[in-house]
Amino acid sequence: MGLRQRSNADLVEVCQPTRLERLLKGSGCLVPVLLSVSWFVGVVMAVPVPLNFGLAVLCAPLVLLGGFVALMTVADWRARREFAELQRRFGLAPFDDYLPDLEGVSGVFMRGVGLPHGDSYWICVRWEEGTATIEARVGRPFTQDKVTLEALAAFNLISRELSTEDADAIRALAALEMNSLSPRVVDGFPCEVAVLSSGHVRRATVNLAGLSAADGDEASVRLMRLLLSACQVSQVSLSTAPSDA
Repeated sequence: MGLRQRSNADLVEVCQPTRLERLLKGSGCLVPVLLSVSWFVGVVMAVPVPLNFGLAVLCAPLVLLGGFVALMTVADWRARREFAELQRRFGLAPFDDYLPDLEGVSGVFMRGVGLPHGDSYWICVRWEEGTATIEARVGRPFTQDKVTLEALAAFNLISRELSTEDADAIRALAALEMNSLSPRVVDGFPCEVAVLSSGHVRRATVNLAGLSAADGDEASVRLMRLLLSACQVSQVSLSTAPSDA
């Protein structure tokens, strides 16, 4: 059975850390520190003076960092594919991961997240046979060792037909030029939007936090704000989560 055919409960169960994985993560920096100390002592003893001390001091932080990254990677390695599938289903995967599934779709796709600890927004509007539908997944991002069915049920999942007024407004803005503003941020509300039409994709990246009044007139900004407004109308919190996208 492929990942996309497996249930959310099955994927969550696989993601639960084993005793060894909890031990590895619980050790924190202890193992990397021991590696750094061992490196320091080994270099001091093996390399001739005066190079030994300077080389040991210079490289010890790299050993510490590398050890910590390796430890966290090993702890998350076993269930990495199952966790990535849960992220995809709940709109938490990277923006580009969704574009292959949207090939041939006419509409608008948007991803945004409030940094550092805000909600994530996954919004897709499709135009089909004179109607427009919106699908959205809104919720707080979860980590692999803390994903639970309760965390998934807390997501707001929306799927409904847009009003004619909203659909026309989105179409009109989507037809305009899409410009990026402040694409690289540490904090704020970075968003990316793609206008999909006949296999052609027009993209823009905007940090919606702290924009000037002039920036607010940009078509890409107005489109993102309209999509966010549309997906927050009549939100329905569902107990069952999407099994596929």
